[in-house]
Amino acid sequence: MEEQDLIKELQTIGYEKARANAIAADLDKKVPRYAALDAWTLAELLGLDPDDNADWGRSFYAYRTRMDDLGLDQPCAENIELLEGEIPKLRFTELKKRAAGALKRGRSDMRLRKEERRLMEKKLTESESPGSDLICITKTIETSSDGWLEFEGLVGDGGEVCEFYGPYEIDRGEGVDLDDYVCIE
Repeated sequence: MEEQDLIKELQTIGYEKARANAIAADLDKKVPRYAALDAWTLAELLGLDPDDNADWGRSFYAYRTRMDDLGLDQPCAENIELLEGEIPKLRFTELKKRAAGALKRGRSDMRLRKEERRLMEKKLTESESPGSDLICITKTIETSSDGWLEFEGLVGDGGEVCEFYGPYEIDRGEGVDLDDYVCIE
């Protein structure tokens, strides 16, 4: 079916809540009909204007500082204090002893669990970041079937929406990629 036909089909559904319900039901289908419509068109059909996003959820992100990019021989051992109060006390005490030993020996850096390393990078980013590098906006529309439709995008330096994703992209895991960023606000 052509894009214009899909738009007309949704427009014949009288009000935005009913359109949201139709899109939510379509998301559950094996071959969704309205997935051919771009996120911007879907948003407009639901009464949303991504450019007018003052009442949307807003999160600020900074580029993640990686431990390996610090130029230190033992970045984890030298920054172990960042984990204090963030992990269980017993584990922190153990890591602090290991860090002291690693620094004393001057050999390779200590090993951390993957989540501890990510947490350390997050804390380091928060402490060093002068501000945000990205602004992510989100809007959720509830449907009558206790479901919801999600929209998200990135706002550029000039305030324009430069990337925008709708419920179909988000459902496929193709929304805003924030793996290299840390939420700072």
